[in-house]
Formats: sequence, structure tokens, C-alpha cells
Amino acid sequence: MNASSSADLNRRITVTKTAKKIVSAMRLVSAARIKRTLDATFDARPFHVQLIATLRTVVHRVQTSSDWSEKDLRLLDGVLDPALIYSPKLVLGTPRERLRRKTLPDGADASRTSTLLIVVGGSRGLCGPFNKRLLAFAAQRLDLLVNDGGAVKVALVGAKAERYFSRHHAGIEQVFVESKMTLRNAASVASALGELCSAAIGAREVSRVELVSVDFKSLVSFQPTTRTLLPLTPTGIEDGADKMLLELVVQPEGFGTRERFQTHGGRTVLAPAVPLDRPSLIFEQSPTYVLLAMLPLYLSSTLFLALLETLSSETSARLLAMKQAQDNATDMVHDLSLERNKLRQAYITTELMDISASVNSMEGLF
Repeated sequence: MNASSSADLNRRITVTKTAKKIVSAMRLVSAARIKRTLDATFDARPFHVQLIATLRTVVHRVQTSSDWSEKDLRLLDGVLDPALIYSPKLVLGTPRERLRRKTLPDGADASRTSTLLIVVGGSRGLCGPFNKRLLAFAAQRLDLLVNDGGAVKVALVGAKAERYFSRHHAGIEQVFVESKMTLRNAASVASALGELCSAAIGAREVSRVELVSVDFKSLVSFQPTTRTLLPLTPTGIEDGADKMLLELVVQPEGFGTRERFQTHGGRTVLAPAVPLDRPSLIFEQSPTYVLLAMLPLYLSSTLFLALLETLSSETSARLLAMKQAQDNATDMVHDLSLERNKLRQAYITTELMDISASVNSMEGLF
């Protein structure tokens, strides 16, 4: 047996066993973390669902309110899409009609908008195709916004997102919010992102806020998604992947109904309309001020849930990747051990043949 080959195999087996121990430990750590992240995600979902239902009622009250002033319309600029504010049939001379003529002149190019794109990415690697799929999805959305001719500003969460966009989209204005995402700082990061959105909309730096994150489906499945945060629009970004379609879809003409998009057999279809307004909700102030008061809570809740779901998806992807790495290490150790045993067996067989030949030659001498 070649001594160098034997030593090389022994070294490779030792290294592989060490790597197996490391990935096994990382798998245990990921298994412990996934329980905490999933608990936090599932605990945050019911509140967000109720908040969206309440917000939907408030938007409906704002849309159908007859007590309007130009001050209300100015306050709602950038918060609600004009399709939710202006009805196609407006009485001439009313505040809505006058402001529509000011803000939506005939022939204006409404397609040129400035967008704040929030990208929630992973903080670390060793999680399989998670970061690659998410960042490719975000880059595709960014390219589409840039090609539409509007200005784009990107707010990044996660070290992987920061590194990717700094390298591949250096010409885009970027804001780095947080490099390392954890359960402990998720609330503070969501609050900082919400303040960034409110400040950008309030200062009219941007006219649109979109969020790219990951929806957690299961331990083995996740889906990158895009949702429109602001302005609150009837149909989001006209994209079936926009989660806003599943949360806040209001028809400008259908004040009493709401449409939800559902997926059946790979097709996106409309679910039956359900009552939109809830008469049991009584507002002490005007719906406009209630909506503006709910806006920070809506932003922070939506961003907080998006951060948790992305963190859960990243942790589950890492758990799956470590499981696959551990299985691969086990198979590699098995294959290398077989190869080493074959070399050892060949060496022993060669030695026995040499001994037998020597004995036969000695017998011929005597």
C-alpha cells in the first residue's frame, strides 16, 4: 500500500469527521433557534391580521366620507392612492374635485414615481439557496422600477443584502439600516424602518414604499414576495406576487365589498366578496385622523412580521442545509473508509503473495 495514499485518506477522513461534528453542532443550534423564531412569528400574525382588518375599515370610511376638506386631502397625500380618494364622478367645485385638478392635471405622467424599496435579506450564509433566491428576486424588482424611469432609493436590512447591492447596484442610492438581524433587535429595526418610511413620504422624497421580504411557508419552503406599503392602493403593484393584494384590496366604486385573491391549482382567482365596513367600529375623530394615527402602527407591524418571517425562513433554510451537509459528510466518510479498506486489503494481498512466492522459492532450494 502506498504510504502517501494511506496518509492522505486518513487525513481526509479526519477532516471530514471534524466538519461533520461542526455542522452537526450548527444544526442543533439552528433547531433551537427555529423554535423561538417560529413562536415569535406565529404570535405576531394574529395581531397583524386584526390590524389589517381594522385598517381596511378605516380606509373604507375615509374613502366614503362626505365631510372632506382640502386639509384632509393634503394630509392623505402619499398615504392613500388617488384611486382611493377620487371617484371618477366628482361634483365640480367640491374639495376633492378641486384638489384633483391641482394634483392630477390632464396629460400628467403618473407613471414616473419615486420609490423607496426596502429589502430584508439574510444576515449570514450557510443557508443554501436562501440568500441567492431572495436577492435575485429583489434585484429583479429593482431593475423593473429603474426601467420604468422613476427614481429608486433602497433601504437594506441584513449583511448579505448590503454586500450584494453595494457590489452590483452601486449607482443606486442606498441606506443601510441593520447588518445583523436577530429576535432581540427585530422590533427596533421595524420601528426604524417605519420612521424612515413616514419621513420619506412626509417630506415627499418618495411617492411609493415597497417591501421585498420572504414569506415563511414551512420548514422546507419559503417564498420571496413584494408588497406595497404606501400608498394604500386598490390593487397594489398590479402583480399577483404583491401580498398587499391579500391584505387590503378596495374597489373605488364598490364601497360595500372587498375582493381577496386566492390561489387554486396554480391559478390566482377572486374569492367571494365579503362585507368591508364594520359598523361596530365608532370613531370619535374623523377617519382621516384615525388613519394617520394608525399609520405608524401599521408600518411597524407589517415590517416587524416581515422581519420575523424572513428570519424564520433563513433559520429553517440553514437547518435544512446543515442536515444535508451532515448527511453528505456521513456518506463521504463511508466512501473514504471503503477506499482505505480496499487499499489495505490490496496491500495485505500483495504481502501474502510475496510471502507465498518466497516460501515456494525456498522449498525449491532444499
